[in-house]
Amino acid sequence: MHHSSIFSSETHQAQWRAARWLVYFAVFLLAAELVLRVPAVQAALPPPAPSLWHAPLVEDKVEYFRNFVASHDVDVLFIGNSTTQAGVDPAAFDAARALLGAGGSSFNASIEGVPPSVNKEFLQMYLRSVKPKAIMIGLTAQDLNANSPWAKDMDDRAGHSINLQAGARDTLMGNVLAFLLDNSELFRYRYVLHQMLLRGGTYPPHPDAYFDERGFHSIDRSLADFSPSERLQAQNRAGVLNYNPQGEQADALKEMIATIRSHGAEAILVNLPLSDHYYANFDSPDDYQKYRDALRRVADDLAVPLWDMEALPEGNQFGDTEFGDLNHLNKVGAERLSTMLAQRYAALIAVQDAN
Repeated sequence: MHHSSIFSSETHQAQWRAARWLVYFAVFLLAAELVLRVPAVQAALPPPAPSLWHAPLVEDKVEYFRNFVASHDVDVLFIGNSTTQAGVDPAAFDAARALLGAGGSSFNASIEGVPPSVNKEFLQMYLRSVKPKAIMIGLTAQDLNANSPWAKDMDDRAGHSINLQAGARDTLMGNVLAFLLDNSELFRYRYVLHQMLLRGGTYPPHPDAYFDERGFHSIDRSLADFSPSERLQAQNRAGVLNYNPQGEQADALKEMIATIRSHGAEAILVNLPLSDHYYANFDSPDDYQKYRDALRRVADDLAVPLWDMEALPEGNQFGDTEFGDLNHLNKVGAERLSTMLAQRYAALIAVQDAN
């Protein structure tokens, strides 16, 4: 009985100590929350939003998107990775289609580096703010590669993107995160505070956005000016290693098409042009054809238009003077591609209106 009483007393004291520390911790969190709600404190800290994405400039792209759709009736949205971001100029697209009687406003919502498995989440977020008539999905071979280490890395990084999960709100966790972002300054600022503690009170400067207010990245340089050694250095095989166009990314693309249709919009697949020098990245000369066949199967199975800009007539293909590197168009190439897409879109609208 004596030993039992001692044990009971010690356990009781330990429980009280634990409870007391929990109370201290709760008071500390409450105090931190209240302090972070003071406008002067917020003004002295870096803005938290960029730290809540997988990359700081995503905040700029999303902010530009929100600002544009708030003042324009966006009827066409472009989505993809950096090849689409540099390949489609919404201003050129809108100007070209206006000449054909198919006026409207478009926005390039593409995010650098993201595969379809991540873009499907951005798509969910975008469609909470806009109701377009059409969404063009820009694609190259690396987008469908199920074995891409680049895609797997981006999946992991985006999986830790608080704003992306909260913005899509397609899961229970997404809704929980959205609630915390809406109601807790401590939650919003936690990464900023953590980084400032690690860096002795400093915080890295926010990078300058390289895309315009409509999401387009204009590239000035020309691949035609690259030396052979510079073209060799520009090769990047990571996205097309061990090429397999069947798997997670193809499935994610199908999900994107289903999501677009569920919102009453038309999905259009665009196979973006590549420079002739890009094909050296593939393990096998057959890999690119595997991609085109897989993309065609998706288009046929789901009955969506596929505009293959690598299958242009002889003499109309994109050349080195229209590329900024091996797989990104420069501003000259982007203007021509945007005009071609506008012409095809105007023709599509004309057929639909006639029916």
